[in-house]
Amino acid sequence: MKFNLTACDTDTSVTHGGHDDLNKIRYNASTFYNLSSKEIGYLEEFVNKSAVEDLSIKLAMTMAATDGHLDQKELNVIKIVNEIKDFSLENIFFSYYILLLDCFQKDRQMRDRKS
Repeated sequence: MKFNLTACDTDTSVTHGGHDDLNKIRYNASTFYNLSSKEIGYLEEFVNKSAVEDLSIKLAMTMAATDGHLDQKELNVIKIVNEIKDFSLENIFFSYYILLLDCFQKDRQMRDRKS
């Protein structure tokens, strides 16, 4: 990242990063700052999008089958979440968790009514 600091007279006009009168500039300095992060950035998320989609579907299928069988309701939930356009990991996992939890709760209610 590059940081610029320009100190000018108060009546200086700046347009698109340029100054109208260079004689009004009193001080100018710039510096570079190297920033590194261990977190995934938007480019890595874009590059890994298809892998995230595939793995999230596999995770959802595994979660849905934990009760020993895979119901159509659960498959419908997976299909709905797969159609979400914002494929950030947090959004996918949260959506699957909420929707599948709802399916499990409804399934338990139906089983309780039958018994």
